[in-house]
Amino acid sequence: MADETIEIPNPLGETSIFNIIDRIINFIFWISIPIAIVMIMWGGLQFIFSQGDPKKIPNAAKIIQYTLIGFVVVLLAKGIVYVVRDIITGSGSPQSNTSTNINNTVQTIFPNPDTNNTDTNNWPGVRTY
Repeated sequence: MADETIEIPNPLGETSIFNIIDRIINFIFWISIPIAIVMIMWGGLQFIFSQGDPKKIPNAAKIIQYTLIGFVVVLLAKGIVYVVRDIITGSGSPQSNTSTNINNTVQTIFPNPDTNNTDTNNWPGVRTY
């Protein structure tokens, strides 16, 4: 009986804790979008149906306000997960693809002037007079 090994299959299909957390955050994110839309619409309807009643208007405003705050929290959670993962795994280093892609994008938008060119107008779209 001591020689028997019990294998439990991985129901999540993920091998990394980062991937598991990412899947959970993505699930919450995609569920929060329709919920936020419905709640904002509900708050808007509460404004309409209040017909100027000063007791009902603050309730409608709170529904919209708390919905927006909740959605911002979900967005921040999604961003924080990526930042923490980059810090822990080191993928935020200059050698990573993310940094390289950002650098390439910046170079595309703001190219360095050609140092071998003697023309004073090296920057595209910039004229010197």
